[in-house]
Amino acid sequence: MKGLGEGQESGKGKVLLSGKGESFIKAARAQPGRKNFFLAENHNLQSSMIEPMDRNYPAVLALKPDMAAYYYYPRNVQEPDRAMAVIAKHIKKFTQG
Repeated sequence: MKGLGEGQESGKGKVLLSGKGESFIKAARAQPGRKNFFLAENHNLQSSMIEPMDRNYPAVLALKPDMAAYYYYPRNVQEPDRAMAVIAKHIKKFTQG
């Protein structure tokens, strides 16, 4: 897939938390009046990333963010319909549970 290499414009300045999300949530909740916020995005998603996303989405949502937004932007997504089905499945469980 063209455009997924290093230097991709959308990757500049972004950081994957790699499991550190819980510490950010705890830090926000420790401050009176502060809330935490998750922003999930899906661009630059290779097919091989969909199964790990499916497997790990419940753990991310189990952190119970105070606010969450999902930015669906299927630019450079190899299988956008498959990715969206996985995301929809987990968001539906999160909002109904």
